[in-house]
Amino acid sequence: MIDKNWLRLMPVAVAAAVVFGCGGGGDGGGTDPTSAATPSAPAVPTTPPTTGPATPTGATRTIAAIEKNSSYIVALSNAMAALRTWDQFRLQGEFLTARAIADMDGDGVNDVVAAGGVFQVTTGTPMRFYKGSVTGFLDATAKTITGPVPSLVHARKMILGDYNGDGFLDVFVCAHGYDAPPFPGTTNAMLLSAGQGKWTAASQSWSTYVGFSHGCASGDVRGNGSADIFVTDSNNKSYFLANDGRGVFTQDTSRLPASLSKKMPIFTAEIMDVDSDGNLDLVVGGVEPDQGAMVFWGDGTGSYSDARSTAIPAVAGWQNHLHFAAEDIDADGVKELVVGRVPGLAGAPNFYQGQYIQVLKVSPTRTLTDVTAAWAGATNTSATTTVVNNAKPTWIEWVYVVDYDKDGKPDLVGSDEWTGNYWAKNNGTSFGAWQKIR
Repeated sequence: MIDKNWLRLMPVAVAAAVVFGCGGGGDGGGTDPTSAATPSAPAVPTTPPTTGPATPTGATRTIAAIEKNSSYIVALSNAMAALRTWDQFRLQGEFLTARAIADMDGDGVNDVVAAGGVFQVTTGTPMRFYKGSVTGFLDATAKTITGPVPSLVHARKMILGDYNGDGFLDVFVCAHGYDAPPFPGTTNAMLLSAGQGKWTAASQSWSTYVGFSHGCASGDVRGNGSADIFVTDSNNKSYFLANDGRGVFTQDTSRLPASLSKKMPIFTAEIMDVDSDGNLDLVVGGVEPDQGAMVFWGDGTGSYSDARSTAIPAVAGWQNHLHFAAEDIDADGVKELVVGRVPGLAGAPNFYQGQYIQVLKVSPTRTLTDVTAAWAGATNTSATTTVVNNAKPTWIEWVYVVDYDKDGKPDLVGSDEWTGNYWAKNNGTSFGAWQKIR
């Protein structure tokens, strides 16, 4: 099981990885790809950061938890980092779809790593590193990323982990590329720490692989002290990146369940301990009915099978799964699985309009009982009207379960990167309506 006591030791937020949902493999449009103009740099403070020596002390505290469950780190930071506005890190015209707040160099101050993209273009957008200080953030990409800076075509999600075992956080970004027919796909990217506040883009066999990677997740699924990475690929078939413990990864499809060992429209994935048995489970979802959401129960070997799986019940009209989280929301010692959904049929009038929170009780026998009506009635009633993007109802791009108001009960915390950040209070027996934080 994940030891949450480490949270009380953290002086700053650890990491924030955000999924910005799209049409689950495209919006059905047939427009021709175009090239983006060179984006201009965002306005950020230019005062040099005030930092101490770059030692692994601060970062090391985060490693064990990140190896166990990267999604919990996501939830922590979004609550503890005051849900900062991302506009200052966004390039002109960019969807800042993959971003992280973390103490990357262990100096006790959070930094920001950003990767995004411009919608419906085929040219890549460079990653950036913003060094944090007591006065703000400085674009320190040139000083922190040695060698070529990765450029991604529509980066989708960023995850963190100490993949090379040096005590500092590394970065993996999955991307899907031009998001319309013929969906050509693109490459993913990784920044590996070289110590002393430097990171280098990994150049390995997998880094030239082209796929449509809408989701990714990492965790120590084999229990060997090193985090592997699961990558979704809707153009081919999804795969693991098996870690040798030094940050050298090899593509591996042998550990996939048979149902995933073929081309499948999987867009969302998390690695987390859903049933609290100490093993990390693999949760995946796409767009129903083509790909329903599934939990593949882990046994500690790092291999997953259909024999150890449970289907997540479908919800009519809310076909697309954007995010998953697992937490004991009612303090009875048993976790609930929370699934964020949006309408997912491309071309429909309500495509990606609104947010539906599905809540499932996880039994000791791994059955899932839908308790959405009791827990998310107020949340879902307000879901289609709370968030406004360009004067149209839209979705909360990600939702995680974390104790935002520090009353001992995990709440829903989420964000639409364009319109603000939101919180739904856990009242003990149900979540309240979404409230805008900022």
